[in-house]
Amino acid sequence: MSSSFSTWFLKGINPGSVITLNQPFSSQWKILEKLNEHEFQVNKEENNDYGFCSFASAKFQCCDPKQRSKEAFMRIYIQVPHRKTEMDDANTRGQQATTFTPPELLAYQDLTQKHSINTPKLIGYKTDTQDRSGLVPGGFIIWLVWEIVPGRRLGDSNGAGPFWALESDERERVRTEFVKALPKLVENGWFPTVSGASSLVWHRDTETLYFVGRFSKTGKRKRPIEFAEWIATFELAKPVPPVRWGDDDWDKDTSRWECSTFQPWKVGNVYVICTKPNEMSTGRTIIPQSIGEDGIEPGAETREFLSFCPPEMQPSRRIIAQRGPNDWQDIASPENDSSTHQPSGESSTLIPDPTAALGFTGSIGRGYQNVVKGKARIYMDSFPGPDNTGANAVHSRLKQLLTGKKCHEEVLVYLNDNLDYRLAAMQLASRYVSFLELQFPDGLTFDTEAWCNDLALKAVNDDCSTDAQSKLEKYKQVRGYIMDTDLFGRPMVGQGFWYTKPTEYLAIALVESSSLSIDDICDTIDRLVRRKAHIH
Repeated sequence: MSSSFSTWFLKGINPGSVITLNQPFSSQWKILEKLNEHEFQVNKEENNDYGFCSFASAKFQCCDPKQRSKEAFMRIYIQVPHRKTEMDDANTRGQQATTFTPPELLAYQDLTQKHSINTPKLIGYKTDTQDRSGLVPGGFIIWLVWEIVPGRRLGDSNGAGPFWALESDERERVRTEFVKALPKLVENGWFPTVSGASSLVWHRDTETLYFVGRFSKTGKRKRPIEFAEWIATFELAKPVPPVRWGDDDWDKDTSRWECSTFQPWKVGNVYVICTKPNEMSTGRTIIPQSIGEDGIEPGAETREFLSFCPPEMQPSRRIIAQRGPNDWQDIASPENDSSTHQPSGESSTLIPDPTAALGFTGSIGRGYQNVVKGKARIYMDSFPGPDNTGANAVHSRLKQLLTGKKCHEEVLVYLNDNLDYRLAAMQLASRYVSFLELQFPDGLTFDTEAWCNDLALKAVNDDCSTDAQSKLEKYKQVRGYIMDTDLFGRPMVGQGFWYTKPTEYLAIALVESSSLSIDDICDTIDRLVRRKAHIH
């Protein structure tokens, strides 16, 4: 998304400039310093294929002109011309004018309205259109200002060095607050777009942990949060050996993870001591192995914590007590926390799918690009269909990524959301096939395009045209019925076009692996629709 223009913010936006916002009430902000600038400039073809608009954004540090000590961050989004149209006349450039609401603004609006205490508050914003002298006459220009939360950022582009520079006991307090703050953020419907220490700010004086940066909408949660995974994903622990969260055979043994001090995990007044799976603590018994045994009734905060725990992990892998920390420092080890399950949702969720081949890690940059690249490789090796169809327009970007081309942050996030949706939809299709006990290859290894092409060739062959034509017609009817039931749902905004392969794969599996009639197959699909919530 490069451009020959070194900056798009030349006119009227310099240190000392005062910007007036009008939402939710009038306020003025004086620009102190420009912190960064990014552009997302596409050509006309990319605009047509992806629906992308071209824009640039710049982040500034600013202050209240009447109260210099009241500082905040400001970001400005401005529509810019598509590549190779920068020198067109104003009327031509004005034809590109469109509307746009930055996801960042939506997130801060929602979190502020919900009184989130672990994210920055939106202070003000303004949406407007450019005049005739603008880069895109009639195009959008948006200002938003949010508070600077107090504290120390725990990561940067090089990783979680600031976090690991803290004393061990303070690192433990950060993890404790993380365990308390993450579920609140998810409950509010949002999750950091980049899962890493760079998304965390720690305020030592108040022991408050803030999530900062960009946020993505969460999907519907099927399971509670798996804290062990997310503590590691946000770089607050170092798994030994390294873990790929999509591996089904991970034994959830965190005993060798580098975490440091021997203290209990705490949620409210609840202290949690975790051991290796299927083993009990070698220290003192805190309460009976099964909570509630022998007349012991768990307290409200214990019940609250247990609400995060899946049944299969209670309580043989965890001991819980409402006691003070000093009693348990000799036996409680956060290094052994196998915690609870990570949130999961429909295939359209923007939270990393724990069943995907790879999950988020690190900050935007080196680590994040590698994660998206890993997903892209798995996807492109899964016979995703021809590149020249409109629904697969994303393939050109994925191939560029796989050849080592560096992508802008906005493109990486877009590609990651596309891949999460497509890989999850394909996995769902394979689960449907498994649920129906059809003897058929896994969806990621089956080439639906080759099957359709081979059948079409047979259909025009005089020797076997009748059988092939009959099968082809049956396949088309089944595929159409699956589409009508919306069995796989639709991608959310930002997740690209509807992915056709899951529907094609399930239809082929039903046609090839059963002798059922069309009516029987439709009844089977209806059964999947009824049981959809129970099998994915």
